Amino acid sequence: MSDLHLRAEVSGQPYVVRINEARVLAYGLDFETLQAGAFGLPRASVQIVRAGAFTGEPAEGGSCRCEILTLIPHAHGTHTEGIGHLSDRPLPVHEDLADILVPATLVTPVSLSAAPEGTLTLEVLRAALAPWPPAWRTAVILRLAEPRDTPRDWSGMPRMHLAPEAASWLRLEGCRHLVTDLPSLEPEWDGGLLAAHRAFWNVAPGEYPAMGSSSTITEMARLPADLPDGIGLLNLQIAPFARDAAPARPVWLPVTPLS
Repeated sequence: MSDLHLRAEVSGQPYVVRINEARVLAYGLDFETLQAGAFGLPRASVQIVRAGAFTGEPAEGGSCRCEILTLIPHAHGTHTEGIGHLSDRPLPVHEDLADILVPATLVTPVSLSAAPEGTLTLEVLRAALAPWPPAWRTAVILRLAEPRDTPRDWSGMPRMHLAPEAASWLRLEGCRHLVTDLPSLEPEWDGGLLAAHRAFWNVAPGEYPAMGSSSTITEMARLPADLPDGIGLLNLQIAPFARDAAPARPVWLPVTPLS
């Protein structure tokens, strides 16, 4: 198979986009066996459709397979959420997502040799991003958990969370898409504050957003250990659910600068 390359230009610097080395940063959702989980919520499940004489199970004589899938996007795998997560009215996340390819920076701000926990502070985040050009911060991908090839149930597990000051700084730096391998930017139980979410979307405590936003937060991303820190392009794909969050399939496209 021949190599396929695209050329991109960011801040006047040309790059080759290595499409053949693209990586999908999403976990699949297996309704039967191992699946992601968080917040002590029940598993995603599947049921056969049965309506009158019809059965959606070929093994029972049905003409085709037809199933009812029950899932919670916020708990059952890689998902993208929009500002509607904080709204008192439906604000579908897919309607505001206009970006196709965006400059992105992937960083690992803390050591992953032991299961990290605690707060990712602004100081540590700025230091992690400092080696990479600011023009590549339209999306920022934070690797904050020990990489795994299979999803995990995060319920009750110690983990990192993002300081609100760090989330606010990312917004002011021009970051529109924040991606992390954590199940949430927040501590598991934060009393409903969602302080980092509010800081990133610039929504004051106790208030609802006045309008939609083109900025998104993607959680439970799959960030393999062999994927190095650096710059690339992010293609953020989401299911067109008319809700605040939807299953997501982020795709990482590495780049090489041209001299």
